[in-house]
Amino acid sequence: MRRFLAALFAVLFAAPALAAPSYNPPFGLWRIPADQMGSLPFNLNGIAFNPDKDSPATVLAALNAIRAAHGHTFIQMVNFADMRENPPGNFQLSTWQARYDQWCPKDASGAKHCLNLQPYVADGTVLGLHIFEYSLAPTILSRKSPDLGQIQQVAAYVKTLWPYMPIALDTARPCTLVGPNWHNNVDLVLITIFTIRLTDYAHGEKLIANDVACANQAGLRYTLGPNPFGGIQNGMTSTSLSNFVHYAEYSLMYPGKVGTIIWRWWPGQAPTVTNGVKSFANFWSENTNPGIGAAMREIQACAANPTPSSCPHGSP
Repeated sequence: MRRFLAALFAVLFAAPALAAPSYNPPFGLWRIPADQMGSLPFNLNGIAFNPDKDSPATVLAALNAIRAAHGHTFIQMVNFADMRENPPGNFQLSTWQARYDQWCPKDASGAKHCLNLQPYVADGTVLGLHIFEYSLAPTILSRKSPDLGQIQQVAAYVKTLWPYMPIALDTARPCTLVGPNWHNNVDLVLITIFTIRLTDYAHGEKLIANDVACANQAGLRYTLGPNPFGGIQNGMTSTSLSNFVHYAEYSLMYPGKVGTIIWRWWPGQAPTVTNGVKSFANFWSENTNPGIGAAMREIQACAANPTPSSCPHGSP
C-alpha cells in the first residue's frame, strides 16, 4: 500500500512535505489515510471508523497522526452507507443509537463514558462529525436515505454523546435544510458540487451561490465539495478535467467556507473498466485520465494562494 501511495502521488504532486501544507481554509480529499497526511499536499481529509472493526486506540492513533501533521479532518463514527433504509421505510432510531453507543461503554452504575474527542475538536484537528449524506439521489444502490426529520433525530442523539462536537451533514440540496430549529443539532453542511452536471459555468455558480445562501439562512457553516463522479456511486463516467478544475478552483476562492474537500479518493483500488464503466481510481490515474497530474498541481497552487492569478480556471 505505501509503495502504491508513493508511486501515485509522485505522479500527481510535487515532492512530499514533512507536514501538511497550511492551507487556510483547509483543503483536501475524503479518505486520505491519516498516516499519510504529513507526506501529501493536503491538510484536510475525511476518515471513517467502524465500531465493529476499529478500537478507540485506532481512532486516537489516526487523530494523533493528523494532529502531528498539522492537519484537519471530518470523522464518521458509524458506517452510514450500510445504515440506509433497506427496504425503504425501515428506519429505526434505536439501531442508529446502538451503533453510536458502541463508542460509549457503561460503567457499573450504567453511566456512559464516550470516547473523548474533545481535545481534537478544541485544537481544530476534528472539524466535525459527519453523520449522513442526504438525498444525493432518490435511491443509491437500492438504499433510501432517511428523511430530514429522522436525520435530525440521529443528530440530536449524537449531541447527547458528544455535546461539544460540530455535527455535519453532506448534501447536494442544502436548501431543503432551511426551516425553524434545523440548526439546533446540525452545525455544518458539506455542500456537494456534482461537476459532471454543471457544464454551464454561469448556471453552476448561481446554484452554488444559492446553496450557500440557504446554508447561511439555516444558520449552518459550510464546506464546498467538488465531486467529479456524478453522485451515482458505481457506474458514472467521471467529469471532464476542465469542469473539475473550474469548480475546484472556484470553490477554493469562494469566501466564508470552513474548507474545501473533494469527493473522493479510493486508495489501493486498481484502475479498471468493466462493461464500459470506469472505477473511481481511473480518475486519479495519469494512465487512464491523462492530465490529472497537471490539473491537481494547478489546484494545489490555487489552494496555497486562492486568488485569480493562482487559480486561472476558477474565475466566473
